[in-house]
Amino acid sequence: MPRQARLDYPGCLHHIINRGIEKRSVFLEKADYQFFIDNLSELVKKGGFKCYAWVLMPAHFHLLIETNNKPIAKFMSSLQTRYAIYFNAKYKRFGRLFQNRYKSTVCDKKHYLKDLIAYIHLNPLRSKIIDSFELLSQYKWSGHRTLIGEDKNKWQAVSDALRVFDKNDAAARTGYMAYLREKKNEKRDFSGGGLIRSIGGLEVMKNPLGHQRDVYDSRVLGDGNFIKSIMHTRSTQENERASKHSRLAFSELVKRVSALFDIDQSQMRQRGKSAKKVAQARAVVSYLSVEYGKNTTVNIAEQFNISQPAVSKLCQSGAQILAQDKQLEKKILQ
Repeated sequence: MPRQARLDYPGCLHHIINRGIEKRSVFLEKADYQFFIDNLSELVKKGGFKCYAWVLMPAHFHLLIETNNKPIAKFMSSLQTRYAIYFNAKYKRFGRLFQNRYKSTVCDKKHYLKDLIAYIHLNPLRSKIIDSFELLSQYKWSGHRTLIGEDKNKWQAVSDALRVFDKNDAAARTGYMAYLREKKNEKRDFSGGGLIRSIGGLEVMKNPLGHQRDVYDSRVLGDGNFIKSIMHTRSTQENERASKHSRLAFSELVKRVSALFDIDQSQMRQRGKSAKKVAQARAVVSYLSVEYGKNTTVNIAEQFNISQPAVSKLCQSGAQILAQDKQLEKKILQ
C-alpha cells in the first residue's frame, strides 16, 4: 500500500518520532546526544520554528515542533542526514541509521498540546531509563529541565509551553509538575487518529448500518472538524501553488530573473564559464523552476545546455541566494 503524503502548513504542530534501524541505539555516549541537540537548536532557530517539547532516548527520539513558513520535511531531512553522517563516520558504519522515514503526526494544538508536552517529557520514566518520577529532573536529554528552569535553551519555546499551564511562570511550573505527576501512569496513544482511539476504536465510529460517522485520518491527532480544517487548508495551499505554477513557465522565469539581475536572457544559455551574476541568475531560475514550476533537473540541464549534476548544484546555490535575500523571491513570483 503506497504511503500517504505528509501533511504540513505554516503553524502546523507536528509530533515527530523516529527510531534506530532494527531498534538499535543511535545515541551511544554524551557527545552523540549533544551533537544532535546542537543541530536541532540550529535548525529550529534557522527555520523560525517553535519546539515545545523534545526527548532523546538511546534508540529513538520525540520532537514537538510547530512550523513557520519552511516545510517540516526539509527540517527533518537536514537534522537526520547531519546526524547519520556524523554517527556513521564516528563509529565506522555504513547504511541507514534510522528506521524508515520519520513519523509525523499533525496535532490539534488546542486540545492536545498540554498532553503531548507531558507525554514526551515522561518518556524516560515510562521507558524505565530512570527509576522514579523524582529523578526525571536529572535526565539531561529532554526539554523537561528547561521547562522547570534547571537548564537554559534559548531555542526552546519555554514561555509558549508554560502558558499552557498558567500565565505566571512560577505557577505554570508548579502546574506543569503537577500535571506530569497526574499523567505519569496514564497509557494513551498519541500516534494519530486520536479521536477514534479515544472513543474505543474504529468500530465505535460506525453507525448500526456500518457507515463511518466522522472523518478519520491516521496522520492526524484530532477530531473530524480538525481534520476537515486541515484538508481545507491543504486544498487552498495546493490551489495557490497551482496558480503559481501556471505563471511560472521556464521561459517566463528566465525573463523575470534576467531583468532583476540586469543581464541578457541569452547569457543564461551560453556554454562555458559564466560571470558571477549570470551564475547566480541561473541558480535562482533552476531552484524556482524545480520548486514552483514542477520542472526536472534533466529538463533544466537541456535548457541551459549543461549537465544534470551541475543543475543540482545550481538548485542548492539558488536556495541559499533566496534565503539570504527574502525579497528577491517575492519580486520574481509576484
